[in-house]
Amino acid sequence: MNASDKYRKYLISIQLTDKRLFAVWGTDLSDDERDKLIISNAGMIICSVDFRAFKDYLLKNVTSFFDVDNLSKWLLEVGSADLSVSYDFNNIRRFIKNKNKISDVEKGELIEIVDFLNIALDYSTQIDSMYLNSRLNERNVLMFKDYVYNNFMWNSDSNQIDSRMDNEFDLKKFHIHLLEILDSIKVSLLEV
Repeated sequence: MNASDKYRKYLISIQLTDKRLFAVWGTDLSDDERDKLIISNAGMIICSVDFRAFKDYLLKNVTSFFDVDNLSKWLLEVGSADLSVSYDFNNIRRFIKNKNKISDVEKGELIEIVDFLNIALDYSTQIDSMYLNSRLNERNVLMFKDYVYNNFMWNSDSNQIDSRMDNEFDLKKFHIHLLEILDSIKVSLLEV
């Protein structure tokens, strides 16, 4: 078993236009197994362009973060090759832009968007952001997630969801909310 699965901490990257940032997301095994990101006391997502410097910073300040014991052990074992997932904000923006219907978007792109929305929800819950929560719980965002889960991630009868997507889902409104969520996360990044 690799360190990430053993300690349930994961190295993620966020690709912005001009740089790639490393961050950490994981399960807080000391707090009802809530999923969290490593954040500052001010609620900013701690990240860095340099993996080695990032890891050193986290080790030096580990007692400031969640699930200290497991995080410490994970940090001692993890390397940059252990990257679990990468979110390219520009690609996520483009996935939906200029699409007329959800079926025009590739399956992998839909799954990447849902994965990003789930990380954003974990962060929003962690910092209790009314702004992010309102966007993440917006009707079209929830319908989008249901559609992707039912059609591509779970084995389920998707006819009812597909019908709702055809009749009720507003792709343009979804795209607006997705952009707001992306921008909110982007301004919440704190480079160390």
